[in-house]
Amino acid sequence: MNVTIDILDMIIGGVVSIVVLYAHHYVMAKAKRNAVEKKDKEIRDIEHKHQKEVETLKDNLAKRKYQYEKKYETYLKFFNILDDSAFKSNEYIKKAIDINHKSNIDFIKAVHSHNKTA
Repeated sequence: MNVTIDILDMIIGGVVSIVVLYAHHYVMAKAKRNAVEKKDKEIRDIEHKHQKEVETLKDNLAKRKYQYEKKYETYLKFFNILDDSAFKSNEYIKKAIDINHKSNIDFIKAVHSHNKTA
């Protein structure tokens, strides 16, 4: 009877050991899975946060780009008008100089011809 009790104790001990090892393995795997799921959730949250920040920055950049393009167009129009007016004023100045030059030559000729007759 001692032999059967010893064999029964060994079988029960083996079954208990297997159950304990399985429970330990199950708990460790579950803990590892929970840790991985927690890290994945943190990563997704961080990605979502950064995605929102990127979208906000893109929106701000688009607004600034629009503002700067409008300013660029305004300055471009202004300087084109300024160039046109400078070109026109240069033409008027050239005409005024030509008129002044012609009147000076006429005056000099008149003075010169007056001096010859006197």
